[in-house]
Amino acid sequence: MIVVLVLSLLFVPLLESSRRDADTAYDRGEKLKITAALDGALVSVSYDLSLAHPHIRLGIPDVMKIGSYSVSVTARPELSKLDINFATAKDIQSLLEMVGSTPEQAKELAENIVAWRRGYFGGGAKEDLSSNKNVIRPFETLADLALVRGGGEDLADCLVADVTVYTHSATTDISFASERVRLALTGSAEVHEHTLSSDSVVGGQAGRPDLYEIVEKAFDDGGKLVASRRSIIRSGRDLRRPLWIVSQNWTGANEVDINDACRRLAHHET
Repeated sequence: MIVVLVLSLLFVPLLESSRRDADTAYDRGEKLKITAALDGALVSVSYDLSLAHPHIRLGIPDVMKIGSYSVSVTARPELSKLDINFATAKDIQSLLEMVGSTPEQAKELAENIVAWRRGYFGGGAKEDLSSNKNVIRPFETLADLALVRGGGEDLADCLVADVTVYTHSATTDISFASERVRLALTGSAEVHEHTLSSDSVVGGQAGRPDLYEIVEKAFDDGGKLVASRRSIIRSGRDLRRPLWIVSQNWTGANEVDINDACRRLAHHET
């Protein structure tokens, strides 16, 4: 009896450790499968973009079955966002008002954003901030918006789906823009469905038309969301390498998180 007790004391911890290792290995295996599914969907969409394939519908989710997961993929031009380094203070203010800031708060935040990229750490610059010229210190990532006076992390989180730092363009393609951006720039939420044309890929009229935002969501067989990812890619005509990943974010801020950040931002004092 004593021998059995001793053996149980020795082997139970070993069994528990083995069980934990097995669970960890299983989790790693599932994560690898999810990553493979998302990567497969990303390459497939990028390949179609590089060909300007006529069945591509920008801004509309496309569902692919890859392995044991269903992957929803939405592609849209990065030009459908405001480039925070080139947008005017007026356009930035309009967008901030669309996400819930008061006109006074939106005006001050917009001026602080423009002042930041002009080399000032806060607002209060005496020069005219209404234009988009003289970008001395551009925002390198959207996370840098958290450093703007009166903004904080909520400013970056609130605008994550509507602004960019990659297009280097003062113009925005509203065809695939969010409702907030359309309202801010045109005063209308009207949207028109478009299909991809060859002018939308490399060589088009707009600046950096080869940049796309790809939002992926992976669901298991039960329909449960298991992963989401937001990628900014550059699409090329070389089919041997149809994409370059400019940035990638696994957290993939969802609409609820964005709206919560905008509500908190509206209660900030600048």
